[in-house]
Amino acid sequence: MDEQQTNPNQAVAQRRTSPLLWLTVTLAFAAAIAASAWLAWSFGFKAGQVAHQSAHAEYVCPWHPTVISDKPGQCPADGMFLMRRQPGQTAVAKAAPAPAAKKGPAAQTMMAYADLYEALVAGQAEGAAAAATALAQAGADVPAMTKALQDFPKDLAAQRQRFVAVSESLIAHAKKNPNDFNGIHVMSCDMYKGRWLQKAGPLRNPYYGDEMLSCGEDLGAASRAGQP
Repeated sequence: MDEQQTNPNQAVAQRRTSPLLWLTVTLAFAAAIAASAWLAWSFGFKAGQVAHQSAHAEYVCPWHPTVISDKPGQCPADGMFLMRRQPGQTAVAKAAPAPAAKKGPAAQTMMAYADLYEALVAGQAEGAAAAATALAQAGADVPAMTKALQDFPKDLAAQRQRFVAVSESLIAHAKKNPNDFNGIHVMSCDMYKGRWLQKAGPLRNPYYGDEMLSCGEDLGAASRAGQP
């Protein structure tokens, strides 16, 4: 018999193996395509979720949860920086900013004072200098404070020293006009021998900042604090 003649058993085996091998390769190829498509869809879906969340983020005041904005900024009621969150994170409904009564001269003065206070808490000398200029304009009806703000220092330590006189003049004004400073408390730091005004809540010391942020005591409403 010719050696090159194909063995009948081998021929049968080859005919059986070829379709099975082709089916296996085809299924593996199809599975690879399906897996790639799923990964592409998954990453695309997650990226779309992130983009959607970023586009629909909102900002809320930590002290006035009804003050909600669609962009970063400061609360019109107390000047605090708004915090980012996703819509629907809480059940608080959107509301108009501050009522018209809060937009009077006293509210504008307190907002400008709060900017100066926040800058000193954060240890930002440049921001404090800019806030002092704005406060001098907003608080023109408080002559003693305007005088204390003249030639406001550029150095942080000197700014904090000057802030004592600025605060005392506004505290005296608040005692004479209690209705204009509702919710505002006088805080005191015996270690620094200085007082200041801030929204009722966690005490934050503008004279020491991060070094001793909670150093001091709450003396109560501005209308009852009086003079030292």
